[in-house]
Amino acid sequence: MAFYIGEYILTVEQKGGRIVIPNDLRYEMDACHQKVFYLLRGIRDNILMIPSQLWENVSKQFSNEPVLNPTSQIAMSYIVGGSSRVQIDAQYRMALPGWVREHAGIRDTAVIVGCGEYLELWNENSRKAFIKSPETKKLIEKLLAKLFPSKFDEEIRKVCDDKVVSEQSGDNSL
Repeated sequence: MAFYIGEYILTVEQKGGRIVIPNDLRYEMDACHQKVFYLLRGIRDNILMIPSQLWENVSKQFSNEPVLNPTSQIAMSYIVGGSSRVQIDAQYRMALPGWVREHAGIRDTAVIVGCGEYLELWNENSRKAFIKSPETKKLIEKLLAKLFPSKFDEEIRKVCDDKVVSEQSGDNSL
């Protein structure tokens, strides 16, 4: 399974709404023979780009959900009903369906983000707002503290202590 990393700003072709996959991501796609992806609505006005191998696992999990369960019906409608299968061509171009561009607000540019086993597509301004949001920063802080408990706690305390001292002294340079 590929492990995608990085964030890339792409130009969206006006005719056909295609994007060209960046070289760094091509390497991962080639190494794992991933040219087919499923595009799904994300919950943050973005698009999830799921490799076909991962989609097989997801679809198996959905097939185990009870059909008459209202929560399952909503999830199936949103995720499965709101998905499209796309194939990356020999020149590493991928057409973005109209609903994808509309849902994510993608016009002239798009941002593609490596998220480990899958990718995300964003409107450039939405991505910037997401990265800068206080909610995102709080989630990242918690995750980093969990991944690097002792070092992260020490660094956060040091930054917070330095900020308190500088605010008390009237120095707002931090």
